[in-house]
Amino acid sequence: MKKKFKIKIKHHSRDKYTISWAEYWFIPFWIPISFWYSTDLTSTSRWTPCLFTIEKAEEVAKRLKSFDDVWNYEEPYRINQANFQKRKKEYLEKNVPYKSKII
Repeated sequence: MKKKFKIKIKHHSRDKYTISWAEYWFIPFWIPISFWYSTDLTSTSRWTPCLFTIEKAEEVAKRLKSFDDVWNYEEPYRINQANFQKRKKEYLEKNVPYKSKII
């Protein structure tokens, strides 16, 4: 039996939509297409769902035919995350002598 692959466009707020995908045999587990978000080296950094207009969401959803397409679509964001983690590590090694210390 081959895994099924589905794309779902879901309303998020006002005129923004998210795209979720699922690759499954029986019960789909929907995962939103996300991007890496970071404000600076010492503040917020996390994966966040991409928000699209309805036209852009439909255009992107039509191009995504498999898990590999989703993987390729998110590739620039994974590179961005790796660069962020590298910069953060260098910053912490250079500027922070220890994370915590009991005195």
